Amino acid sequence: MRKFLVAFALTLAAGAALAGNVPLMSGPWDPGNALGTINAWINGSLNSSTGGVAANLPAPVTTGGATIETDMQYTIAGNALATGNNFRIVANGVNDGTADARTVTFSFGGQTCALTVTGTSATWQVTFLVTETGASTQTSACWGQQGTSALAPVQATNWAVDNTAPIAVLVRQTAATAGTMTLNQATMSFER
Repeated sequence: MRKFLVAFALTLAAGAALAGNVPLMSGPWDPGNALGTINAWINGSLNSSTGGVAANLPAPVTTGGATIETDMQYTIAGNALATGNNFRIVANGVNDGTADARTVTFSFGGQTCALTVTGTSATWQVTFLVTETGASTQTSACWGQQGTSALAPVQATNWAVDNTAPIAVLVRQTAATAGTMTLNQATMSFER
């Protein structure tokens, strides 16, 4: 068992150096085995101190109509954000040929920051940043660019999202009353 744990620890350390966040191990929970201890170590020692990409949008998503749609979702594990850590989302897309107002909304544990991208056939790029400022307290901002024009940055109020529990993070789009918008790429990442 000792040889297995040493080999496993070396494998995890090498993976952490190359990959950023290490996925948790799955399997049945048995208090007599080390699975829970290993997963706690992954979250506490590796994932909480290693930055890197958490998730990428697997394929473009087109949204139409006035209903807000969730186009990308990720769950941050409890205790994965320590004071001073950032969680960043960078996304880009394009509008169709209509001039309707469109909105990209970021949601972090139910708190939101939104930007309006209105240009006809305009490409856009938006960024969302959350900084953990203390025990379950955060600051956030979102900003971006549409075509060659900067979007007015939005500084959201200070938040109090419990970081000891899992936090749902969403990228959502609303295409207004007509037309469509396409989320081409999005990356979610930890900055430690």
